[in-house]
Amino acid sequence: MRLAPFIRANIEPILQEWEGFARSIHTARHMDQSALRDHACNMLLTIADELDQPQSGEDQEQKPKRRRSTKVTAAAGHGFHHHSSGFSITQTISEFRALRASVIAQWKDRAIFVTREFADDLIRFNEAIDQAVNDLVSRYAVEKERHTRLFDSILGASPDAIFVLDAECRILYANQTMERLLGLRQKEMVGGHACSSKLPFTTELKHQIARVADHRQGHHGELTQSGPRGDRQFEWCLIPVEAKDHELENTVGILHDITERKLAEEEIWHSANHDLLTELPNRRLFYDRLEQGCLASITLSGRRQLKWPVG
Repeated sequence: MRLAPFIRANIEPILQEWEGFARSIHTARHMDQSALRDHACNMLLTIADELDQPQSGEDQEQKPKRRRSTKVTAAAGHGFHHHSSGFSITQTISEFRALRASVIAQWKDRAIFVTREFADDLIRFNEAIDQAVNDLVSRYAVEKERHTRLFDSILGASPDAIFVLDAECRILYANQTMERLLGLRQKEMVGGHACSSKLPFTTELKHQIARVADHRQGHHGELTQSGPRGDRQFEWCLIPVEAKDHELENTVGILHDITERKLAEEEIWHSANHDLLTELPNRRLFYDRLEQGCLASITLSGRRQLKWPVG
């Protein structure tokens, strides 16, 4: 029996055996059966249709030189769908291998004689699976590059300083605002340890970076950072990013410049509490200081009464 009709006639037992392996992958355990099987079924049927097409010796020689066909790309679509659903590239390739093993094992069990057609079909089936894996890896690389460009465009245009650290607190990425803030090029920062003396982070920020890496809890606050444009004040936050195994994968740092806001707040406060002509403290500031003094006196008096011996 030729392989193509065998795949169509035995699609159910093939998928049952393959599903047993697929369920061993943590990501697949919560997927419903149709979502887990549909793309694998379509991939097998696509390969079966390809096996039905006659192939001459010249076709075999030209095959490695030809561009990807739509059929092969459709077969690889199964793997890319699963990768998009959360499967790692290694897990997805393992699925392909398990599917290949399931088809070949069941076909060999039913094959009485090993004929020339049997060997040819087996070679073409392996080539189709290998091509699907190659297409998957190529498509993954293209998507990864596209996402990287998108990531760079979005973060590069941000007015906030943004940096990304690995699990060892080494800098993986720093956007253009971060470059301007520290007066360093990205290539001078990437690979350096965030807490080293080579990077002009404040002592407070270095301390919190190490703390977030140890405790995996986000943190935010305010700080003053010295840079080429002088001292600037920032609101900042550190966000830990965990991998699927709950290990720390990255830490994202964001610094939002609030220097102008702080200066405006100081100016507003000064205008509200000082005379516009003489610049002397006004009645409002006087009452504010008087109230603070009274509260301090009451608090101090209360503390003394608590310490006074009873009886």
